[in-house]
Amino acid sequence: MLRALHYRVEPKEPARCACGHDRTNVMVSPSAEYTFGGWCLILIGISATPTAVNYVCRRCGQKLERITDPKEIAETRLWG
Repeated sequence: MLRALHYRVEPKEPARCACGHDRTNVMVSPSAEYTFGGWCLILIGISATPTAVNYVCRRCGQKLERITDPKEIAETRLWG
């Protein structure tokens, strides 16, 4: 009675800003979001894990992507 449905999932193109930059371009920088406790730790010199990472184009200022997955946040290089 039930037929098997076969779906073809097309890969999504990466998000691009108005300038045409994607997340991997050198003009796109990650910026971290912290909780209030995280900011308190940073102010006294202790490293804190961000709750989210935003990718923002440095040329036009458009936010391309927001990541909240802890695995991806751990792999993101925020400084340097």
